[in-house]
This record gives sequence, C-alpha cells and structure tokens, in this order.
Amino acid sequence: MAYRRVIVSRRKITLLYAARLLLCVGESARGTIFPSPVIWGLLLVSFSGTIDPEMSTASTLSSTLFGRTRGAVLAVLFGHVGETYYLRQLARITGVALGPVQRELRQLVDAGLVVRKTLGTHTLYSANEASPVFAEMRNLVSKTVGIHDVLLAALHPLEKKINLAFVYVSVARSRESPQSDIDLMIVGRVQFADVVERISGAQKTLNREVNPTVYTVSEFTSRVRGNFLKTVLGEKKLFLIGDENVLRELGHQ
Repeated sequence: MAYRRVIVSRRKITLLYAARLLLCVGESARGTIFPSPVIWGLLLVSFSGTIDPEMSTASTLSSTLFGRTRGAVLAVLFGHVGETYYLRQLARITGVALGPVQRELRQLVDAGLVVRKTLGTHTLYSANEASPVFAEMRNLVSKTVGIHDVLLAALHPLEKKINLAFVYVSVARSRESPQSDIDLMIVGRVQFADVVERISGAQKTLNREVNPTVYTVSEFTSRVRGNFLKTVLGEKKLFLIGDENVLRELGHQ
C-alpha cells in the first residue's frame, strides 16, 4: 500500500484531522508523518452489523474509532489528565475485566498516548501530556467516549422533551482540569428535578460535579439577550442534543 506524505501545520490541526493522526505516529523535523503499525492496530475494529440512524455522530464515531474497552480506558485517562491509575482501578472504573484492559493499555503505551510509570511494585498509567497529538486526542475523547457520551446516555430518557442541550465554558474550551465542574445548559419541556435525577449517575461515572441550568423554550427566548445567556452563547459549546441551527432558531423565536 502506498502512503501519501502529509505536511502538518500543528496550529491548523482540527478534531477531524486528529482522527487521521490516530493512523500515524512519528514526526520528523520537517513535519512529515509516517504510518505506524501500532496506531493501525489500535483502529482495527469490526465494521459488521448496522448503525442505528438515531445514534449521534459522536456515538457512531466513538464506536468506530475506539471500541468499548479502549473507549472506556481513554475516557478515564483523558478525562482526568494529570491523575494516575493502577490497572485494577481502571478495570473497576470501566467495568471491564483485567485482561482486556491490560491489552489496551499495552497498545496505548506503545502508541505513545499513555504513559506507564513504575513505583516500587506498582505500575501506574496516565494520559501522555507530552504526546504531539495530546490536545487533539483530549478533544476527540471528550466529544466521543468522554463527557459527550456519558451525559447523552444519562439524558436519553428525557431526550424527547429536550430541544437543546450543551456543555459550555471550560469543558467546551478544553481548558478544564480534573476538578472542574461541568456546566450543562438544557432547553425544553423538562423539569429541573428530573434532570438532576438523571445526571446523578453521570457525575459518579465522570467523577465530576455537573451543574445543570434548565430553561423552558419561552424562558430561554425571553432571556437570550440577557447578560448571562449572552456570555454563555458567546463561548464554545459541546452539543449533546440539537446543534447551532436549533440554537439559532430558538434565539429568533
């Protein structure tokens, strides 16, 4: 198979290109990317079966790129950057057996996406912040197997009552720390108490506080020009339900 030479401007790397970077590793001084068998191996997943047309793009992307075990491991490590985990901790948190978790960690370490550190008789794992694709991987994980999928799954029973749901400010900007709260905006025919009940499990999974703000459509449209919503809407957003078009329509009602 012939490979095309790609010159990369790191300032112009996008989330979509991060997916392509998963296929490559090793950057020369001139910025030429070379294919890596390790990265190819990480992406060998089954494409058999059918895709539910109701699934979100992010959910489809996560299952295609990662698979269940790899996605779960990446969600923990890249969702809590700076923290280290034992193998047994990762198995317990992800709910996956030790063997599969260990195999995924070995491949992720070989690919340079995860760091393995030995302290005495203990081996610890963490996201590799020195990786040349760290920022892109963090964004990709956050928008697929990380915060996006966890919160979307939590809100699924309420989805028909929600016009718009998105995460905003620090998380959407990718500036959050492992201790940052997650700010969640919801617009629709749903009660605040129902949202709080649904996201309680997500908070445990993410090990983060989730702060929901809930508006009816009429409340949202009447307050959209107020200082709070103007500030929120001026920031980057990670959409869970709806998109910029829905947001624009609500703003013009």
